Amino acid sequence: MASHGEWLLSTLRPFIPSLGACSTNIAALTHVELAAMASLRSAPRLAKFHPMVTTKEVAYATIVRRAPSTIEELRGCRGIGSGTVATFGEAMLEALEPHLLALHAQGNGRREAERVADRQQAAKAAVEAKATVAAKARAKAQAEAKAQLTANELKGRLYLNVHFLDKDLVKQRGARWDGHAKRWYVPSGILLDQFAHWLPK
Repeated sequence: MASHGEWLLSTLRPFIPSLGACSTNIAALTHVELAAMASLRSAPRLAKFHPMVTTKEVAYATIVRRAPSTIEELRGCRGIGSGTVATFGEAMLEALEPHLLALHAQGNGRREAERVADRQQAAKAAVEAKATVAAKARAKAQAEAKAQLTANELKGRLYLNVHFLDKDLVKQRGARWDGHAKRWYVPSGILLDQFAHWLPK
């Protein structure tokens, strides 16, 4: 027959994340964090510490990552219950104390790196938003120009595809310049045969 502790552990096991999925993956710890873990492991007053819900290594990794300096901060560590804090809290803080400065400095560096990454992401999003606004403005201007051309064609204007070098030639033949559309057109009443080279295809 299983003891109450074994039954509780077997009941909770499906809800316990695997070590690889845990945010405190031991393989990802830095040398500063590993040194602090070694202090926790070797502390004589922590020899009897056996967490119920997770392994001792994961509990220590969680504590080291959070780098608590008070009992209240230690209570906030995942997998560390109030009974554990009452029994082993002082010993854990005592083992961590020589490493706290380095852990906090490293944590600040990690947080600064996260802030830099957040700022870079925000700058990238701003550039993309600006590019989107510019693209929408270009599309709107093109649509308006196309609408204007359509309106001019409805007025009976036939626009020509004239290269800059040919402008004097089409002007001599009677074409007119539309300053708004910035194109040459054939006014009504003029024969189109002489503009065959520049007619739209």
